[in-house]
Amino acid sequence: MKIDTNIWFLEIILVLIASFLSSAQESVIWQNPRPQGNTLFDVHMFDSTSAIVVGDVGTVGRTFDGGITWSFQSYVGGTGSALRKVFFPTQLLGIAVGDSGVILRTTDGGVTWLSQSSGTINDLSAVAFANASEGCVVGLQGTVLRTVNGGSSWSAQLSGTNRDLYGISFLNPLTGFIVGELGEFLKTTNGGATWFDQSMSTVHDLKAVCFLSPNIGFVVGDHYTGAQWSSGSILRTTNGGANWTQLLTGGHFITLTAIAFINEQIGYAVGGYKTIFGGYEGIVYRTTDAGQSWSPDSATSDDSALLEISVDNQNTALAAGSNGIIKRTTDSGFTWEALTTFFTRENLQGIAFSDSTTAIVAESNSILRTTNAGWTWESQQSPSLHFLNRIRFFDNAKGGAVSNFGGVYFTTDAGMNWIDRSISTFSGMSGIFFVGPTTAIVVGADSKIYRTTNLGLTWIDQSFTSSQGYFDVFFTDPDNGFIVGNNSYPGGSFILRTSDAGNSWTEQSSGTSRQLYSVSFVNQTTGVVVGQKGLILRTTNSGASWTQIQSGTSSHLMSVEFGDDHHGYATGFYGTIIETMDGGAAWVRRPSGASVTLSGLSFSSPEMAIIVGVGGTILRIGDGTVSSPPPANPVLFYLSQNYPNPFNPTTTINYHVPSSGFITLKVYDMLGREVRTLVNEVKTPGEHSVTLDATGLTSGVYFYRLSAGSSVQTRKLVLLR
Repeated sequence: MKIDTNIWFLEIILVLIASFLSSAQESVIWQNPRPQGNTLFDVHMFDSTSAIVVGDVGTVGRTFDGGITWSFQSYVGGTGSALRKVFFPTQLLGIAVGDSGVILRTTDGGVTWLSQSSGTINDLSAVAFANASEGCVVGLQGTVLRTVNGGSSWSAQLSGTNRDLYGISFLNPLTGFIVGELGEFLKTTNGGATWFDQSMSTVHDLKAVCFLSPNIGFVVGDHYTGAQWSSGSILRTTNGGANWTQLLTGGHFITLTAIAFINEQIGYAVGGYKTIFGGYEGIVYRTTDAGQSWSPDSATSDDSALLEISVDNQNTALAAGSNGIIKRTTDSGFTWEALTTFFTRENLQGIAFSDSTTAIVAESNSILRTTNAGWTWESQQSPSLHFLNRIRFFDNAKGGAVSNFGGVYFTTDAGMNWIDRSISTFSGMSGIFFVGPTTAIVVGADSKIYRTTNLGLTWIDQSFTSSQGYFDVFFTDPDNGFIVGNNSYPGGSFILRTSDAGNSWTEQSSGTSRQLYSVSFVNQTTGVVVGQKGLILRTTNSGASWTQIQSGTSSHLMSVEFGDDHHGYATGFYGTIIETMDGGAAWVRRPSGASVTLSGLSFSSPEMAIIVGVGGTILRIGDGTVSSPPPANPVLFYLSQNYPNPFNPTTTINYHVPSSGFITLKVYDMLGREVRTLVNEVKTPGEHSVTLDATGLTSGVYFYRLSAGSSVQTRKLVLLR
């Protein structure tokens, strides 16, 4: 039956408008990355302008303008599971599959989704259809499910294997292929009714499969070298999968997860490579000779692995991956455009508001500062070479931050400038609290407690014992304060209490062995402590005793803060946000729409807070007003991780500047000595690239720093000879 695409398109637009108006009332908004930051596991293009993506926490996103704008929803179909793959056998009928046996079905082009019974709790990896009615789903432990009625019902099939299955595709209504763990390769010639084993004698984990004809096909995956999964591979068959030839070994720490062809000549394979610092960068390999040879493309994504790619059989392709990354090519892969904008991809640990619009966020290499409640951020040079663990303000000007190796820093102008008042210790500082304009307490590892009355010019050591680590500190007045932490031996957690400005401390049992991470008080008598496995302790008698409160979550809670005597949030692992409206007596779960660890929060008003976390996550929650709306295209000052890294002897560095100005990009050794000047001139707005030739430099770790006026960003690179 022919589909009236005009009517279909109009219906989708009307529903999306209604969805947008409804979502405008939602209280959790992504401020970084935009439009959102959940990992996207799959992308499906209907044509060059219409596409759908799926990902973590039941996320589904739609675009109708080639990816310029997106409409996103989380917990679609009532699931918070990761959606791993999506397939549309027709314009309106679609199936999405994911973790814990989740199958969702749409009959209106992805506007609404209903949960289907899968009959399994195994994670489901992929889905494909032979025609509009018959399709199969594959998953872990050899799971194969089949439908013959367009996904209305599913039945389990014998796969003949217990190995994990990762990918499936159909060449035509009869012929299909499944790939999986340790070279697992299954084939059907009857539309998926039965499957027979053609597994390879290989140590490859096969992630995806694509056939161009009954004989010519490709698989991508990881190759096991004997120590670890360390090289992404592309294999090719010319006899329907009976034999395979390895065409590409991508190199150490590279994984390839998807493959797709625009036509018989041009195709892509995407994945990621693990950097020496533990993160991932995206990579695209491209072929223009029907897959006989492959070369790296220019679509490397900053701090985000690419997990899937979809093409429209013309010149356009979309790639999606971790941290919500979406990239697009409209010229068969010669150039790629980022459709996701971000101010940072770094893990964010702490945030503090100095007033209703000005806040500071700590990242690994710099400080982010906003003056409009988080809609835009400016990068500033960090006062520390180490990660800042906590930031607090005393008023709208004075604030402090702490870091590892005794780092303590103060500001008197709301974070524009910082004064180094570090303590001579190797212990990491994890908490800071002001009890007066110039008086502050800092705490950290190895039972360290220090007090200053002159903004760090001098410090008084008030350390308590030798076997404890302190995570946070809070004072209700200049004399009465609390520290939470954990015993390194024999284990367990504790609360320290002082009533004489920290001159002496009394240890209180927390009544639990779970670790404690954060403490906050709403007034002199009522306070809350949060910790491991959803732990909440509450006092209503100034800390004389503590009662365990039901949190409604088993996730670790990393931070807690109150906007007034009643309203507060606690945040933690797996995107957890819980809220109280009665001073911490009762808590309810708030859907965050995020899957990453949320490590810090700060209130700008009693109603509105900003929450930060892993992968540069910045969320706005609540109903507070802000000074300006989010700009349609936020300007970016950003320094990308070099690629490749490690390298020898050349590597490429990309950077983005928001406006014309004088730019410097310099390389320094571990002693801070300048060893290369890469850029030292006026640059126009936009994306730029430069190559570092390290000939003459010795192996080791180096830093490269981009400077433009007051904006500075620094990253590490590794030269291996």
